[in-house]
Amino acid sequence: MKDRLSPRVSAAAVCGGLLLAATLMLGCGCQSLGGSDSKPLASITIRDVTESRVRLTLAEVFESAGYEARVLSGPELRFEKPGSFSDNLMRGGWLSSETVIRARLRITRQEPDALLISCRAATVQYPGDSVMEEEHAVHWRGSFQKLLEETARRLQPQHAPHE
Repeated sequence: MKDRLSPRVSAAAVCGGLLLAATLMLGCGCQSLGGSDSKPLASITIRDVTESRVRLTLAEVFESAGYEARVLSGPELRFEKPGSFSDNLMRGGWLSSETVIRARLRITRQEPDALLISCRAATVQYPGDSVMEEEHAVHWRGSFQKLLEETARRLQPQHAPHE
């Protein structure tokens, strides 16, 4: 008799190997939002506008896109909105399938008349849970770049409020 694995054992080994490979691939793609030295997902430079006006306009633009302002003061602005069905399916956990999309924005002075707005975003599992919350960086730049471009458009002189 030849030494061969039974069909059940070899099928189980193949399935286990595929499951391990898939887990490793997904695990490599999961990362929390980087620190201030990581590359932003989206960014734009705004000129000749005060930082307070930029903050107010960012809040208007993000809220009109369904985000809720969580932090508007300090070095970082933070907005959140409920995750989509696919976000919940992909990142929802065992205890709760609800996720949120979190956008973190920083305003940095580049020159005396120029402000850089940079955005990092994540899908958040177990949002608000001090133990279980986990951020997974998103890589779809388009919608966040459009929000920043809309902010810049609203800050142009023809859109400025009349005093």
